[in-house]
This record gives sequence, C-alpha cells and structure tokens, in this order.
Amino acid sequence: MTFARRYLLLSLAMISILSIVLGLLAGALIEANAMDRTVSLASLYVESLIAPEVQDLATGTPLTEKKAAWISERLAASTIGSSVMSFRIWSPDGQILYSPEARLVGQRFEVDQPLAKALGGGISAQISDLSETENVYETSRWSHLLEIYIPVRATGTDRVIAATEFYQLPDELESEVFRARIAAWAIVAAVALAGYLVLARLVHSGSATIVRQEAALKDQVATLSGLLERNAILHGRLRRAAARTTKLNEQERLRIRSDLHDGPVQVLALAMLRLDAIDRRLADPAERPDPDVALVRGAVVDAIDDMRDIAADLRLPSLVDATPAALIRRVAVHHEERAGRPVRLDIIVPAAEAPLATKIALYRILQEALSNSERHAAGRDLAIVARQEGSDLTVAVSDAGPGFIADAPRAEGHLGLAGMQERAELLDGSFELETAPGEGTIVRVRLPIDEGQD
Repeated sequence: MTFARRYLLLSLAMISILSIVLGLLAGALIEANAMDRTVSLASLYVESLIAPEVQDLATGTPLTEKKAAWISERLAASTIGSSVMSFRIWSPDGQILYSPEARLVGQRFEVDQPLAKALGGGISAQISDLSETENVYETSRWSHLLEIYIPVRATGTDRVIAATEFYQLPDELESEVFRARIAAWAIVAAVALAGYLVLARLVHSGSATIVRQEAALKDQVATLSGLLERNAILHGRLRRAAARTTKLNEQERLRIRSDLHDGPVQVLALAMLRLDAIDRRLADPAERPDPDVALVRGAVVDAIDDMRDIAADLRLPSLVDATPAALIRRVAVHHEERAGRPVRLDIIVPAAEAPLATKIALYRILQEALSNSERHAAGRDLAIVARQEGSDLTVAVSDAGPGFIADAPRAEGHLGLAGMQERAELLDGSFELETAPGEGTIVRVRLPIDEGQD
C-alpha cells in the first residue's frame, strides 16, 4: 500500500471519528436547546399564572379547594395545558399540595434530587421512567414522560415557597430533536465528505508528483551508482598502475646502478690502471711524482667513489619478506651506521605484511627524510614514530633542527620533499610537512597497507 493510500485511509478514519463526535455534540446541543425552550415556556406559565395564586403559601395558609379548582381550570384552558399530562405542587417539606390524583394530596414523599434542586431555586428537566412512588397516576397511563420541576418564589423575594412539577408527553420534543439531529448529521456528513474529497484530490495530486520525482530520483541514483562503480573500477586500476609504476621505478634504478657499475665505474677503474702504468714508465713516483698524473688519478678516484655511493643509494634491499615494522628498523639502523647518530624509534604496527609497492615507497621516503635531517639538522634528536590506523600506516620523522618556512619556494634541484609527497600520493596516501624557523621539522606520511594495490 502506497503512502498516499495509507494517508487517505487514516484521514478517512479520523474524519469519520470527528464527524461522529461532532454529530453527537450537535445532537446533545439540539436536545438541550429543545429542552430549554420547553422549560422556558413552563417557567413563564408558572410565574404568570400559578405563582400569583399560591402566594398564601408564604404565610403558611394551605391551598384551598377553590384555588386548586381554579388552577385546574386555568391549566386546562392554557396553551401549555394541552401538552401537560400531569401537574403537582410540592411544599418545601415534600408534601403534595396539588395533584390531579386527589388521593395523593396531603401525602409526603422523600425529596429526590430533581425536586430538591427546584426547592433550592433551580430548574430541573429530564425524561423520567416514572419509577418514583408518587407516580402511581402517571405509571398507569404512560411509560415515560418529560418531567420538569420549577420553583415558586414569594413575590418580590428569592424565597422558594413551593415547587411545581410538570409531566408532558415527550413525543413532540423527541420528534423535533430527531429531525434536528438528522439535519445536523446530514450537514456534518456533507461537510466531512466534501473535506475528504478535497483532501483526497490534494493527496492524489501530491502523490502523483512524488511518484514522478521518485522515478526521476531512481534514474539519477542508478546513473550515479553506475558512475560510482566505474569510478571505483578506475580508482582500482589507478592504484594498481601506481603500484606497478613504483616497482618499475625501482627496477629502473637497479638497472641504472648496474649500468653505472658495469659501465663507467669499470671504465674509470681501467683508466686508473692505465694511469698507474703511465706513471711507472715516466718516473719513479717515490722520487719525483708527476703532478698532472697525480691530479688525474685523484679525480678518477673521486669519480669512482661518487659513482659507488650513487650505486649504493640506488640499491634496494630485499623487501619481499620484510614487515613494515622490520623495514622501519632496518632503515633506521642503516642510517645510524652511515651517519653515526642514534635514531629514536616508537613503532606500534601490528600488521605482518603490506604490498610491495607500499614497502618500496616507505623505504625511499624514510631514506630521504633521514638524509634530509642529517644534512639540514645535523641529525639532532632524530625520531621515527609509526602507527597503524585501520588499513593505513602513518609514519612521522622528526628532528630538533633549525626548521624553515614551509611555504618558501624550493631551491632549484632540491626535489626531496616533492619526491616524498609524490611517492605517498601516487599510492593514494598523503604527505604532511610541519616546520617553522627554530621549531624543528616533522615529515608525516600516510600509506595504505591493505593488499588492494598488488
């Protein structure tokens, strides 16, 4: 079931309940109004005709037969008399002073709640089932009557001297209330139906709009899902290509090292041997060495040493079986052996393995960062902190050197920081540099150690 249908069903239930409540309230109000009109008419009759004739009751004088006969005649001759089935006058102590049933006159009965209300100055009206003991006359003729109690006050005061009791047929009242209720229910039902139809039209229109928008949204989601899927595929290809590029770069560095060792270094070594032979033919070096030959020999020796250092830096140790933690320690130990300065280590890396491309990048970045610290900070307070965060490895290399302005332009040819950043970002990692003049330097890199790059 759609949302619109659920809403319409719920609205129908709520409108129906509200209509029933309104109908019941309207019926109650109609009945109350009809009752009030009947009571008002009876009160007017009592005040205008009955009350003036029974004022002797205020002085304790009993109601005479002549007065009772006159009341009966006036009641029969009045308009209200045609609808009055029975009529009584009660004293404040519950004695019947007047009744069409002569045997009830002078008897006392228990004062019930409606009579007590009238004797207290109020007006009471209700449909009675005639179950009271004083209703012997009425019970033998009717099953129920409209019972009205109206107080009779002493002239010019609020003192109640008696209470009148009217019994009227409820047929006219019930018929009037029934017709009014039918009309009220019809109006409420019509208004409710009209409101529901308007609401249904609005909901239907809104639902149609929502359905169209939902279809358009589904199409857009499907398109975006396809784009995200293709983007994920391309991202995976890019990461694999980056890993292959890193490995190929190392292979190229190894080839260059081999070429240096097998080519220029060997040629220079041969030149060194030839220089030694020439020097021996020219003269005894111990007596009088040739300064030009000695100069050339020194230059060749320096060139050989430089090339061997370059070749050593290009050489990559076996990283296939090394864990990230072991690799970090290896780089630190190698640096300590070369520089003669300690490197403080703080390593918490539980991962036992990482992609080869990540290990190659990590090795080269650490190698470059330690070398930079040695060159620019003399290796003061050198430290490496490594942490594993999910599927990422975060490594920070810090020193207590002079620091520098991080945003300052780099000198031409100084590509160490740019190379570290490129190596990290090529593998979908990140590179951060924290430094300032006089505050040391921190190089922080994040590299993935999941197996998705191989």
